[in-house]
Formats: sequence, structure tokens, C-alpha cells
Amino acid sequence: MFHGMHAISKEFAPQVPGLSVDPNDCGGIEVIEADGFKFFCFESATGIKFLCSTEPSVHNATNFLESVYILYSDYVLKNPFYEVDQFGIGQPIRVDRFDIKLDSLIKEWNP
Repeated sequence: MFHGMHAISKEFAPQVPGLSVDPNDCGGIEVIEADGFKFFCFESATGIKFLCSTEPSVHNATNFLESVYILYSDYVLKNPFYEVDQFGIGQPIRVDRFDIKLDSLIKEWNP
């Protein structure tokens, strides 16, 4: 469901009089705020989306999600034995080293 909303939101570009807006600059939904949580989205240049939910008090999770993307690039995409989800249905990532590094990153950001 989020993927559809994100894709549609990328098509909307604000129309500001006297200001030219490049439609390619619109990156879609970055955060959804609700009473009990915030939902953050980071989309890489290659179109891979990283999502996380946080407490409402968290102001920004972009740096955290960028760090997750770096781990993903280093430990998943560079792994010659990893097969990328070819069907686009969101298969779990099964790379032990990535799991270990991700757990460490989460503990670092949420002591």
C-alpha cells in the first residue's frame, strides 16, 4: 500500500508562481505522522526504499535510514552469493553479516 502512495506522491509537484520546479526533485513521501508513531521512508538513487517506524518524538530518521542503506550496499549487494529479489515482492534479506551489522546500528541509535 505504501509503495502506491509513494509512487503517486512523486507525481505531485507544488506550483509556486514565479518559481520553476523540476518534477524530478519531488522524492515522494518521506514521513507520515500519526498519533502513536511516525513512519519514515528513504529511497535510494536506484529506487530501493528503506522504511522504519519510530516514536512520535523522533524528529528525523533520514540519517539512520541512510546508514542502513550503506550497510545494505556493503553487505548485501556486494555479496556474490546473494540473489536480489527478482520478483519485487519484498523477500527477507538473508545475509548473516548484514543482520549482525544492522543489529549493531539499531543498538547504536537506540541505546
